[in-house]
Amino acid sequence: MITSHRTSGFTLLEMLVVMAIMAVLTAIVWGPTNRYLVQTKVKEAAQQFASDVQSQHFEAKRLNTTRTIEVTASSRTYKISNVNYRLPDGVVFSSSSTGTVTFHGPYGTTLPTSGTAGPNLQSFTLVSSQNASVTRTVTVVGLIGKVIVK
Repeated sequence: MITSHRTSGFTLLEMLVVMAIMAVLTAIVWGPTNRYLVQTKVKEAAQQFASDVQSQHFEAKRLNTTRTIEVTASSRTYKISNVNYRLPDGVVFSSSSTGTVTFHGPYGTTLPTSGTAGPNLQSFTLVSSQNASVTRTVTVVGLIGKVIVK
């Protein structure tokens, strides 16, 4: 009588096949997941910058003062009332995004009280340093100082 001694478990070949399948699935999922993470980081940075701009708009109205935001192109920093703020790692202002937005009290407009109204738009584009096609634009609408994120 011959007895069979079979041990339970997986063979090396079965383990290699499973690992190959896992590697292919990981490669398929990584591309869209990585792009989503980059898009989310740029979106959050744009929302934070827009929030800071909006807070300066309200402060100009509340305190009846002048509030200024300065942006330097191709950098991660912007200045509010001589204090530097930084965008998150991996996000920068585009090379065309440079300028200053000044809100004037008592209404928080972007024009001084002696100025004339006009179609004054100031746009700042935030770009991912990992993928230049991922961008968000923060626009400050002239006279009323409304902040729009696209």
